[in-house]
Amino acid sequence: MDFFSKGYSALVGEGKNLQQTPELTIQKLTDRVSASTLIEDRRAAVLGLKGLAKEYKRIVGEEALDPLLSLLQEEYEDPSLIKSILETINNLITTEEY
Repeated sequence: MDFFSKGYSALVGEGKNLQQTPELTIQKLTDRVSASTLIEDRRAAVLGLKGLAKEYKRIVGEEALDPLLSLLQEEYEDPSLIKSILETINNLITTEEY
């Protein structure tokens, strides 16, 4: 059992208490939107940004708007991806009033 514990610690990093910040997550997802060659990876990144755009509008807008617009132009024949991109942009520009 100790063998597995040490292997897991080596993979995860023992003693490192690195928190995943929203900024870092958004930056990584934006990089995946821009640089991924597989459409599935891009789609997953857009869906991640879509969820984060509700709470972190400014950060997602600053980091991801240009790559999202570029992807919109590149992948215009994929209706599900286009829908996700437009919903993400909608989340960025919509304010909720109660």
